[in-house]
Amino acid sequence: MSPLLRSRFWRALAGLAIVAAFAAADLGVLRIDSLSALDRELYDGRQRLAAPVRDDRIVIVDVDERSLAERGRWPWDRGAIAALVHSLVDRGGAAVVGLDILFAERQAGSDDDARLARTLAERPVVLGYYFTSDRDGRTSGALPAPLYDGDAARELAPRITRASGYGANLAELQRTARASGFFNPFLGGGLDSDGVIRALPLLIGYGDAIYDSLAVAVMREYLGNASLAVQGDRLVLDGARGRVEFPVSAQFTAMVPLAGRGGPNGGRFRYLSASDVLDGRVDWSLLRDRIVLVGTTAPGLTDLRATPVSEVFPGVEIHASLLSGALDGRIKQRVAEAPTIAALLTLAVAGLLALALPALGALGAVVASVVGAMTLAGANAIAYSNLGQVLPLSASLAAVLALGLFNLAAGWLSEGRARRAMTQLFGEYLSPSWSSRWPATRMPIASARARTASSRSCSPTSAASRGSRRRWSRRRCAST
Repeated sequence: MSPLLRSRFWRALAGLAIVAAFAAADLGVLRIDSLSALDRELYDGRQRLAAPVRDDRIVIVDVDERSLAERGRWPWDRGAIAALVHSLVDRGGAAVVGLDILFAERQAGSDDDARLARTLAERPVVLGYYFTSDRDGRTSGALPAPLYDGDAARELAPRITRASGYGANLAELQRTARASGFFNPFLGGGLDSDGVIRALPLLIGYGDAIYDSLAVAVMREYLGNASLAVQGDRLVLDGARGRVEFPVSAQFTAMVPLAGRGGPNGGRFRYLSASDVLDGRVDWSLLRDRIVLVGTTAPGLTDLRATPVSEVFPGVEIHASLLSGALDGRIKQRVAEAPTIAALLTLAVAGLLALALPALGALGAVVASVVGAMTLAGANAIAYSNLGQVLPLSASLAAVLALGLFNLAAGWLSEGRARRAMTQLFGEYLSPSWSSRWPATRMPIASARARTASSRSCSPTSAASRGSRRRWSRRRCAST
C-alpha cells in the first residue's frame, strides 16, 4: 500500500470512529449534555416562531389579581366556586368546565362543601388533582375511578411513568364529579430535564391502575363521554362530537403546541376574569358550547410555569394549548424510536463523509461537509413540518463538523510533511520560493525521489570530476 493510500485509510478509520461516537450520543449511550441542550433549544426556537392564532373553542376563566382584590384572598369559599360553576354552565352554556384547582381540605364552619358537591353532580365538570413521585409515597384525598386496571393496565404499564403518591380532592366532591384528571406536568418524555415544560403526560400508573390527565378527561367529556383506546402511537377518543387523536410521544406524553407569550394578552385564548363571571359582567354567548378551563395567572398562586415561549406561562393555558392542538391535529411527536432514527441518519450521512473526505482537498472537504450538514438539517426540518416528528439533530451536525475539521487538520499536517520531504529531496537544486509553492505544483513523492536519484547520478561529486567529465555530464543530464 502506498503512503498516500495508507494515510487515507487511517483517516477514514478515525473518521468512522468519530461517527460512531456521535451515533452513541444520539442513542444516549454516550451522554453529552451540551448536545441535548442544543436539541432542546432548537425545539424551543421553533415554538417561539409559531404565531398565536385565537382559538375561540376554548375559554379560560382566570382567578387573576383583580379577582383576588375584589373577592378576597385564595382559597375562596366553596360557595363562591359553586356559584362560578353554576354561572359558567347554566348561564353561559359551557360544554364542559375543567377545574385546574384542588379541593384537598374540608371547609370548616359551613355546608359549602355539600353545596359544591350538589353543583358538581348536576353539571359537566372535571376536577383536577396531582400525582407525585418524590414525596415518599404520601397520599391525601380520594382518587377517581381508574381509566384502566387489570390486564389492560398491565399491558400499558411498560409504556407509562408510574407515581408513588397523590394529592386528590375530598371524597365527597370526588364522588359527585363526572370526571377527574391529574394536572401536574411532573415529567416530559426526557425533554424537560431542564425544568422547561414541553410535554405533558397523558396517562400515569399508580398501584395496579392507570389514570388519565386533565386534558384527556376534559376532551372525553367535551366529545360526549367518549370512548378511549390506545392504537399504536395514538390515544384515540371517539364520541358524539367527533373523533380526536393525541399523538403519543416517549413515556406516553404529548408535546404541547405552544404559541405566543401566554396570558390574557398572549393572543391565543380568550381570558375572562373570574370576578366578572361571578358578577355577570361578561357576554355569555362567548361561553356557549365552549371548553372552559378555570385557573389562575396570579403570581402568588404559584401556577406560572417555564415553557419554550415564556418563563412565566400560565399553567392553565398549557392544558388549553394541548386541547387546542388535539382538536386541530397539530401535536408534534417525539417517538421512543427518535434517538435510533437520528443515530441511523448520523451513520448514513456522516459515515459517507468519513469515507469520502480523506480523498478530497481542502475546498472539496469544506463543500462536502456543508452539503452533509444541509442534508441532515433539511431532513430534520421535513420530519418536523411535514411528518410532525421531533428528532434530535445536534449530534449529527456535530459529527459532520468534527469530520470536516479533522480532515482539514489531517490534510494540513500531511501537506506539511510532504513539503518537508520535498525540501529535503530538492533543497540543493530548488529555490525556497519554489518549494513553498509545492502544494500548487506538486508531483508524486515517488516520482520526485526517482528524479532525485537520477539527478544525483549525473551531478559532479568533486571539483576534479567536474573538470574532466563536464562534457559527458551535460549529455547525460540533458538526456534525463
